[in-house]
Amino acid sequence: MKIFSISRHGIHKSVEILGIKMNFYSKKFAKQIITDLERRYDEDLKTLKSIDPGLRNYICDNNLFFRLFKLRPENVNNFHLEVNLADHCNLNCAHCDHFAPLAEEYFLDVESFEKDMKQLAGLSPAWGGGMMSLLGGEALLHKDLVKFLEIARRYFPHLKIMLWTNGLLLKNNDNLFKAIKKFKIHLEVTSYPIDFNYKETDKMAKKYKILYHRSYVKKDKQMDYFPLNLNGDMKYEAFIKCCHFNECRTLRHGKIYTCPIIPYSRHFSKYFNKNLEITSNDYIDIYKVKGFDEIAEFCAKRPDFCRYCDTERRKFSQGYKRSEKSIKEWI
Repeated sequence: MKIFSISRHGIHKSVEILGIKMNFYSKKFAKQIITDLERRYDEDLKTLKSIDPGLRNYICDNNLFFRLFKLRPENVNNFHLEVNLADHCNLNCAHCDHFAPLAEEYFLDVESFEKDMKQLAGLSPAWGGGMMSLLGGEALLHKDLVKFLEIARRYFPHLKIMLWTNGLLLKNNDNLFKAIKKFKIHLEVTSYPIDFNYKETDKMAKKYKILYHRSYVKKDKQMDYFPLNLNGDMKYEAFIKCCHFNECRTLRHGKIYTCPIIPYSRHFSKYFNKNLEITSNDYIDIYKVKGFDEIAEFCAKRPDFCRYCDTERRKFSQGYKRSEKSIKEWI
């Protein structure tokens, strides 16, 4: 089996991977390799992990980005970690992959967060080229939000720190804008098709000259649908199509999960009286590892919980709507 370097822009050389030979630049390679990969996943996993780091993105079924590179442990300088500061939300969008519409009021403890940051900083002193996202739910609901910004920046002075929000609580919030400026936080606002003047937020960001970006959710599309398989009998290899896997890594109470669906599925289970089991193979305890490499290696492995995620039925860019807290939004 011959393996050559492949970049996200396409195939640069004649390659033969999994018995498929390609002599020209073509995205059609994507569907071919995925089909063959699913059929021969177990025998080829070791080979895939040895592929050159230049291997990048491909488009697969349902317009998903298929990332073979996610089967490799991530370098510390590219590592992205998410932390929920609040699980509940003040907007409640349908199909939320954090299950915020179903969550009871919950705020992350400041002391617990600082303890975790101190531990992570000790494990990965070189972590400076990656990113940490502070979000929710709705992060701005937390009355101690500024303390989290200060703590994150203190332990990781060179890390890109993102604060994600729907922006509804930014109006006239000068103290928060000052803190965002002081601690060099990137403010990421997702604007929804609701009755709210987001242009005022733009003006505040310009006034304080902060790192700022606003994305748009149009009324006729944007919401994503991540259905669950309540029987937990998905094919083992189905996880390779997951856009969350080893990318939306989530820190919660000293444990790192490969995606947010795993820890926040507790809200789904409690609200609908279901039992989506979370096992010790679904997370890694940051207080029981010796270094960052162990975390990176864990995040590149399929967790047990993947048996509940129906990646075959996922849909993207659907119409936006508010949650009715119906189980049909998640199954």
